[in-house]
Amino acid sequence: MMTRAIQSGQIAHLISRGVCPQQFTKTPDGEELADVFEWLSDHARRYNVAPSIALFRERYPSFEMHPSSDPLDALIDLFFAGVKRRHFAAKIKDLAHAEYDSSKWGKLDELMLDAAKDLAAIVPSGRVSRFSDMHKRIDRYEAEAADPSLRPGYNMGIPPFDELLSGMRPGNLVTIAGYSGLGKSLASSWILMNCYEQGAMGLLMSLEMTAEECFERLDTMVTHFSHRLLSSRSLGDHDITLWQRIANQFSGVRNDIVVLDRALGTTTDRVFAEINRYRPDVAVIDYVQLMRSRQSYASQWQSLCDITNELKEIALSTDTVIIMVSQDGRDAAKNGSTEENMGGSISVLQAADIYIGMHQTEEMYFDEEMEMRLLKGRRGARIRSRNRSVRLRWAPATMTFEYREPAEEKTAESFLRVVA
Repeated sequence: MMTRAIQSGQIAHLISRGVCPQQFTKTPDGEELADVFEWLSDHARRYNVAPSIALFRERYPSFEMHPSSDPLDALIDLFFAGVKRRHFAAKIKDLAHAEYDSSKWGKLDELMLDAAKDLAAIVPSGRVSRFSDMHKRIDRYEAEAADPSLRPGYNMGIPPFDELLSGMRPGNLVTIAGYSGLGKSLASSWILMNCYEQGAMGLLMSLEMTAEECFERLDTMVTHFSHRLLSSRSLGDHDITLWQRIANQFSGVRNDIVVLDRALGTTTDRVFAEINRYRPDVAVIDYVQLMRSRQSYASQWQSLCDITNELKEIALSTDTVIIMVSQDGRDAAKNGSTEENMGGSISVLQAADIYIGMHQTEEMYFDEEMEMRLLKGRRGARIRSRNRSVRLRWAPATMTFEYREPAEEKTAESFLRVVA
């Protein structure tokens, strides 16, 4: 790899792919290669050009060249595979030694998660795409237009929002925010169920509810029998027959929703590990203020800032839609969710690609309505303030949630009027 890069003058390409001195082995040969790479990259950065072969020979007269006709990218991929293998072997040894260290027995799970995160981070990820590949983008567009199942992203179930945003895309961080007790968990579970019905694999990490409570809600969403009667084990025979018939239909589907409960104090390392384990298309974290920062000494504000930014990184690195439930401050009890009253840190809004706030007055509660506010949509143009909220039918008794058209402007086209 080094010989190919030196002879072709592609030192900048090594740098752009993420090669760094720390990835070379701690052997005499590896240390020599690390020193060579450091000198080459420093020269390329300083003079904006790779050094000539003559200049390189003057600096390293005894360096042994190993020419190759393979493409440089193929050699880089081979190098990264070796780097991963070495670090994997080192992590295995560290974990094996931990078995005999009694001081580490109480946190073996954390050591496993740290090892997975470190191994994934040792080689930078990223994709390079070219504007000139326009024909490929046209082919992909035509295929997705002809077959809805190939289209990227998942609809939330709120038609005006879905039409404006073209759905939630892989790599998106979506925030569902509202005041305590308003129904944020219900909203996130309902959106997850909508994605599941579109063929998505789902993951629900609940930091405050048991798996039984989560599944009672999900079961009620697809049956619409009484959630109260289900919780009290008082369903009628007709309801149970309906439940069994629907269970037979769902037992044959290829996708699923995995629920991880009692996850209080979860870190972003745990989120990363579980997403890599179950490979969901959509993951719900309920809720972010109950997560624990890896930096125990950080302030609450700084912890939340770190957590939200890391969740965005995880969404991008795993191509997962992450739905992050967040609790608003006290002002939201009266005024509903806004850009100013998110709980804990402004990063909850800043890190999100899509930010949806909730609001419900007492009158709306008795009318079984919930206002959903689209406060941020990274892909859309700026939304007119009077057109960025919609009403949902909100009936937790039977877990029935569905879009109701706005009272003033009935069409999705009117909602989608935007300004540049």
